[in-house]
Amino acid sequence: EEGACMKGEGRSHGSITVINAMPCGIGATMGVDLNTTATFEETDGRRSVTILNDGSEDKNMARICVSRAYEYAKMDESDGWNLVTDSEIPVSRGLKSSSCACNAIVFSVIGVDIDPVDLIRLGVDCAREARVTVTGSFDDACGCGLGGLVMTDNRRDEILARSDIGDYDVVIHVPEFKIKKTGLPLDRLHEVGALGAGMSGSGPAVAIVVAKGDGESFAKDLGIVPEELILTRTRCGE
Repeated sequence: EEGACMKGEGRSHGSITVINAMPCGIGATMGVDLNTTATFEETDGRRSVTILNDGSEDKNMARICVSRAYEYAKMDESDGWNLVTDSEIPVSRGLKSSSCACNAIVFSVIGVDIDPVDLIRLGVDCAREARVTVTGSFDDACGCGLGGLVMTDNRRDEILARSDIGDYDVVIHVPEFKIKKTGLPLDRLHEVGALGAGMSGSGPAVAIVVAKGDGESFAKDLGIVPEELILTRTRCGE
């Protein structure tokens, strides 16, 4: 293996919860087309992390990802490096921003020689070390890194099932702060055409899967205001 790169780029995608792993350790997620990118470069200066989409976000997890990637590549960590991340995924809303970032960062350091599932396991270890995960998030990281529908056993970090899915619109309601008790009428969503709906992760985001092309009108019918709406689509496996 060539090991860590002098300069590299990584990309991963978001995912939404299908089965929450918190109760028993079995979880399932579905990949969605929201991007996170990471650009890494060794420098002569200090070690720096820039999170473009949220400057207030804690940088400890990113630093752990870089260090563990160097360890995986059996190389001494450079005294100077610069990591820049950017994401379409709002943080702390249940949309797997941390798992996605771990995947992208680790890949940006190590490069193309790492097996995708090994990369995901390494990123999960980083998330656990940084204490940004309740369940271990192996299901989240697989949804982000592999796409499609993935079911996992988070207690053993094992993939139980994986399948590609069709092309659907995904309507995501992202409350600015927290979801109100008078929030979306989830019990009525099937009556108006939702194929599936529910809280993603620990929330407060609610993800709703609808037929391709119906997302915009569906969100409008529900009265979701533009500043609390993400309209995306399912992302099939690689």
